[in-house]
Amino acid sequence: MRGVLSIVLLVASCSMPELPGDELSGTEKLLSRCILGQGAACHALATSPERPAQRQYQYLLLGRACALGEGAACARIGRLQAGPRPGSPPRRGFTRWALRRGCRLGNRDSCFGLAWALLARLGGPVDVPGTLAVLGDS
Repeated sequence: MRGVLSIVLLVASCSMPELPGDELSGTEKLLSRCILGQGAACHALATSPERPAQRQYQYLLLGRACALGEGAACARIGRLQAGPRPGSPPRRGFTRWALRRGCRLGNRDSCFGLAWALLARLGGPVDVPGTLAVLGDS
């Protein structure tokens, strides 16, 4: 999976304009760092106002950032996956996973999102004890 994501990110970078000399743009630096495993770079690239990521790449970048330990990215992708996505149904089981991971990483938005997901039957049955445990820990 890691190799496939790296290839996808490299292909996405091919659409970036060439710059004179050996200088890398800020976006290209972030992409390089993301490929090398820096979650903060993946998160920054996914949310960059300089070069907004296409929706499918934004999901990939946020998912990678979350997997690399960026709690804020987990909260963001959890919220994005919970709602309607163009061309595909919501991935509610993934929503719970991402929010749970973000909460374990100490991100409060993820914890509150997870509590909401547990009460709203997102990705599984209502889990009141789990919700209370999440809210009690945050």
